[in-house]
Amino acid sequence: MLNRRRHAPPGAVQAGVTLIELLVGLSVGIIVLSGLSAVYLLTVRGAAENLRIVRLSQELRAVFELMQMDLRRAGYWAAPAGADPTENPFQQRIGGILNDLATGQVQGEPSQSCVTYSYDLNDDGLIGLCRDCTPGGAPFDAPPYGRGNVEMFGFRLRHGTVQMRERLSSPNELAFDCQSGHWQGITSDLVQVTALSFQIHERAINLNPERDTADPCSVGDRCQRVRTVTLGITGQLARDASVQQTLSSQVAIRNDREQIE
Repeated sequence: MLNRRRHAPPGAVQAGVTLIELLVGLSVGIIVLSGLSAVYLLTVRGAAENLRIVRLSQELRAVFELMQMDLRRAGYWAAPAGADPTENPFQQRIGGILNDLATGQVQGEPSQSCVTYSYDLNDDGLIGLCRDCTPGGAPFDAPPYGRGNVEMFGFRLRHGTVQMRERLSSPNELAFDCQSGHWQGITSDLVQVTALSFQIHERAINLNPERDTADPCSVGDRCQRVRTVTLGITGQLARDASVQQTLSSQVAIRNDREQIE
């Protein structure tokens, strides 16, 4: 069988892609790929920025909620039956040591950037000073202080970090304030806290049966102090100051303080 080959008619020109057309096509392809690459990079950068924002928000909110929950317990006392609320040791100054809710600051930090307080964590009626330590002297060496737990707490701003009070700096330490004690950072190096504030607000209720509850408390009156704390925190990413967040809230202290004026 004979193979028949087809030949182009005389004078016909074969179709194809010229060099110029090929270069134009390559240029268009490069432009399209460049555009897609730019969109991809923008998407990746946007996703990375969103992750940083989420990280900042999660860390600040976790610390914020921890402070809120713990502050609400300030002044709690597992009082024995028949005890007078005015004798609550967790709300008194004893031997120069203020165990009640109080604000202050570390040297070099803004005012009211620290708060200290105590509460009866193990329900034994004593203010836990340390675990199995030997106090260095008065007033820590006698009741109402005890050695079964650590029940003297606090939060403070220090060098861009939120710190929580853990214990005495040494058994011989005889102080409880924003300058004393051993504190541990509870925020990571990825976050810089630029502001932390605690503002205590107090409303007095006159409990004298012969007076109106709204009357100012006078000498001899039994007075109930209802307290709230305005808590605020501002933080930013340590490597990107443009990513910031601020949180604030009113924290109601559950344990009102009663005292005889």
